[in-house]
Amino acid sequence: MLIWIAPIFVFGISILVHELGHFLAARRAGIDVEKFSLGFGPKLVGIKRGQTEYCICLLFFFGGYVKMAGDEMGEERKAEITGREFLSKSPGMRNLVILAGPLMNLLLAVIVYTAVFRIGVPEPVTPDGLRIAEVKEGSPWARAGLQRGDRITALEGKAVETWRDFFKIIVLNPNRPLELELNRGGDRITTLVNPERDEGGLPIIDDILPSQLAILGQVRSGYPAEAAGLRSGDKILAIDGREINSWDEMSKIIQGKSGEKIELLVKRDSEHFKVKVTPVLDKQLGFAVIGVTPGTKFEIRRYGLVQSFGKSLIRAKEDICMLFRFLKLLIRGQISPKNIAGPIGIIQISGQVAQAGIIPLLLLLALININFGIINLFPIPIVDGGHIVLFSIEAIRRKPLSEKKLVAIQKIGIAFLITLLVLVTYNDILRWAGELLKR
Repeated sequence: MLIWIAPIFVFGISILVHELGHFLAARRAGIDVEKFSLGFGPKLVGIKRGQTEYCICLLFFFGGYVKMAGDEMGEERKAEITGREFLSKSPGMRNLVILAGPLMNLLLAVIVYTAVFRIGVPEPVTPDGLRIAEVKEGSPWARAGLQRGDRITALEGKAVETWRDFFKIIVLNPNRPLELELNRGGDRITTLVNPERDEGGLPIIDDILPSQLAILGQVRSGYPAEAAGLRSGDKILAIDGREINSWDEMSKIIQGKSGEKIELLVKRDSEHFKVKVTPVLDKQLGFAVIGVTPGTKFEIRRYGLVQSFGKSLIRAKEDICMLFRFLKLLIRGQISPKNIAGPIGIIQISGQVAQAGIIPLLLLLALININFGIINLFPIPIVDGGHIVLFSIEAIRRKPLSEKKLVAIQKIGIAFLITLLVLVTYNDILRWAGELLKR
């Protein structure tokens, strides 16, 4: 159910808000609206109220539109008669109507972020900060001198407090050495590291494992942990009476206990209990395991209304900057187009994110609206930004471009959008097929 409900929620809200911006601005400007459509193509359902038909069409996940009276060149003569048509309005007024759609998306993102910060944001508990539990031998991190127990304090001169901040800085600075600041036993150490990248141009940071609390993530079927009744979310407090403070400390003990029965002190919610488990040797890894993966403990942090609004503006600004930096790297060829997702990809991502809860889904909704709003402002023919450029040229020239030139510009825009749609759909299908093969 989530696989379909979540994308409908994300797309439906985003498209509705965008088109509602155009609709309300048009009505405010005294322009008649003939159709308000969510989606393109054949109509699935519709109803007419007054002079406007409201409908949902088959190609729901590809956007929507507001059909205003007299918004095409062939209707210009009619617009001159009644004065309630789109082309009868001044270029400035038309730009305001066009601008209202993207601005509504950006406004929605700020509102959603404000609500999320007010309700409460799940943030990972990292008592040791960005402390490293393990460094893969021969990796760029090992060559840069990183060691187990080091705590990362800054990257490229910017203080980092979470692995999200750390990863974000690496993504935006590809193919060059980065200055890394560490705290090692109270000493400040500075080094340079040039992380490896995958085929899509994204950094590989699996070669360094963060120090984590001894909280269980996945409990694998057929392993001793499952047989002992352990569950995801359980926290290991002690092994054979020895207090455990981190995942790597627990892991080191278990790795050397192949075939030996050990006693675990476990905390589950507010309950404490003991279980006995016998680690088994994993021949591929070369050490003993009980069949669990690391989990992350989160705490809910809530903020006041004013602080939530301030944080939402900061988050929206960060998202916009990330988008422009990403596009810059994409144009330079430093990040692969494979990282672009289209409607199919967003449908897939929405379903996955929804399984993590309503807050992650709301964060995705805000992020998509930030991207939707900004990209619609790009000066590309057909989209809102392209129309704004054309109407601005008309205002400067004091007369519109010829119909022949407008048709040529529209053809270029349509060709560009079709090419982009084919590219992102191809990427989405490859990504989806790849995940199916892995499963």
